[in-house]
Amino acid sequence: MSAVNKIISYLYYKYIFLKYELVKIYRKIMPYRSAIKISSGTKCTSDKIALFSIHLNNLKIAEYIKLFTKELVKNGYDIILIISYDKSLDIRKVQTLVENHFKSHHILLRGNYGKDFGGFKDALKYAVFTECKNIILLNDSIIGPIFPSNFLTDFDNIDGDVIGITDSYDKSYHLQSSFLKFSGSDNIKLLLDFFDNYEPSNHRHITVCFGELGLSEFFIMKNKTLVPYVSSMQLWSTSGYKYKLEVNAQHAYWAELVFKYKVPFVKRELIV
Repeated sequence: MSAVNKIISYLYYKYIFLKYELVKIYRKIMPYRSAIKISSGTKCTSDKIALFSIHLNNLKIAEYIKLFTKELVKNGYDIILIISYDKSLDIRKVQTLVENHFKSHHILLRGNYGKDFGGFKDALKYAVFTECKNIILLNDSIIGPIFPSNFLTDFDNIDGDVIGITDSYDKSYHLQSSFLKFSGSDNIKLLLDFFDNYEPSNHRHITVCFGELGLSEFFIMKNKTLVPYVSSMQLWSTSGYKYKLEVNAQHAYWAELVFKYKVPFVKRELIV
């Protein structure tokens, strides 16, 4: 990156930080209100819960989402589906569609505000997690499972406070947020604390900096272990240092993740 680009990037992220500070000041005057409109379906009873954030811009449910939920259930997870929908859609039609496919899960229909992290905040505030031992946060940005595998079983057996598919050194060290697992009552309490203080925004870079990066930084500050299923450092070295270390590993090394490490998920952006 040239010196000019570094200066531009630095100034831009200073602007993002300032904008988020203004959001927090505004929220002291006008506190955030949950975007949840309707709650339905089956309440969670398991001590393993997956919060699955899905965005609908039309009245269709992708097949991979159905497969994903079946895989989670097979591995002992109760599911809270956080459905954010475009305001152009009729909420009752959205409700009918989702309940036709997922009536055995807990469904939260919410307005399309705050992106995935806004949905997680709403769900964590709405549901009760006092008896929960494992929480997975995931979203529909990854497509899969694209083949049968033991991935979720292996993922569950990893020892760590926070576990992700892979990590990243872009801007600051963090686990990529498309699939994150938090284990143990202490870590779940910290997760609730983080989202209690997080202010949702529709600005993508605010969500990345203070949501995705902020979540990892928060757990690092609490001396917690962040463990990737496959580290970007490992992917970087085995590929012969093909890309910069700071690249998005799930984009740059998708083939290695799928074919070598048997991770049955691909980022939706790559296919689109």
